[in-house]
Amino acid sequence: MQKLSLFSCGVTVFTSPIILFLDTSATPLGPKVGIAVTLVAFGVFTTGLLHWFTSPYVRRLVFDRSSGTVELHTLSVLAQPQTTRIHLSEVRYPDTLRPQVTFKAHGKFFYLDADHFGDKQLLAALTPDEPSAAGPGDKDLR
Repeated sequence: MQKLSLFSCGVTVFTSPIILFLDTSATPLGPKVGIAVTLVAFGVFTTGLLHWFTSPYVRRLVFDRSSGTVELHTLSVLAQPQTTRIHLSEVRYPDTLRPQVTFKAHGKFFYLDADHFGDKQLLAALTPDEPSAAGPGDKDLR
């Protein structure tokens, strides 16, 4: 999906100026440039938005039970494989409005598809509960 979006973005960025110069109509240069810039901006925006939605998706996960480390495989903005190694103790609740996020570690967000995840115990460890509104030292305010 990301590779297709990158390809279409590249085609848009590359062909917009070409179309601008191949247009032989009597339209002034200003509106032609405006259209070309709009097309390029739309291509870059939609590709960036797709990456924002899909970048947390964990494509592959390797768990080392003996050390408690997890190796998470995701994709970069250029659809290149990225590997992040974390310890289970570094998993935090993802305090964000961003969709499709299961947990946060090392300042990055990750998403695990619970329907296709076999190890329910590991899934529970990687899905922290939302912290309560009251802090750990707050007293009952009756």
